[in-house]
Amino acid sequence: MNVLCGTDYVVSDSAIGTTFEFQKAHCRNIGRDDIELIDTIGLSEGDAGRVHPAVAFAKLVAFARDSGQGFNGIILVVGSPKVTKSMQENYRLFVETITNKKLPCYLFINKQEFEDYKNQYQKNHDLYQSAGFNFECGFAGGCKIEAVREHTIDEFERCFDMAPGKAERLYEPQGFLQFIRTLWRNVRDFFARLFGEAYGTPDLEDESLVGIFVRLGVPEHIARSVALKINAYGVSDELIKQLEAHLAQGSFKK
Repeated sequence: MNVLCGTDYVVSDSAIGTTFEFQKAHCRNIGRDDIELIDTIGLSEGDAGRVHPAVAFAKLVAFARDSGQGFNGIILVVGSPKVTKSMQENYRLFVETITNKKLPCYLFINKQEFEDYKNQYQKNHDLYQSAGFNFECGFAGGCKIEAVREHTIDEFERCFDMAPGKAERLYEPQGFLQFIRTLWRNVRDFFARLFGEAYGTPDLEDESLVGIFVRLGVPEHIARSVALKINAYGVSDELIKQLEAHLAQGSFKK
């Protein structure tokens, strides 16, 4: 995003990661500003203790709520050609679960600052296919060396040109509460793999809003307060801040 949009978002190579909010910017460094990129929250970083599953889910719902314009494609950014658990989980979450494979997915292997970077994707193509990935196209590149950077920008331009012109919406505004329940059913297996099997146990399932947030680790009296606020106002940024504060400090403004 920093290369394509001229932004200055924090970049980190640490195991914990840095993206805990959704960040938006327009592509201005490739000669066009009609394309908006959204850097999604790192949900798979929750097992490092930085994103509580209840907060991750609430932010995911709010993200869907604010995405009324729809999307034309998904870019999966990874730091090496190998298939990792994080890569698999995020592919399943965004490509298979949230968008139901309606959007084309493009793979970008970042930080490939060496002579063979142009062949990195193709060399690993069969590995990606055997691991269950289906990319519209994939490429490798980087941002530190000018020649590699130019190649990377050209490849992104090609992805944007390949994307369908019609945007796909994640949900229709009608029936927002039903959308939350449907989203929960779709992502609970993801949370089960990421945070523990209890999230995906069918015989314990309660698809009321209270039940969903209790399952996500929120005390029941807090979950009831959250459910009431969602019924009244939707998943607001203020609600997410209150939820984060409670889970971090054990307090919640009723």
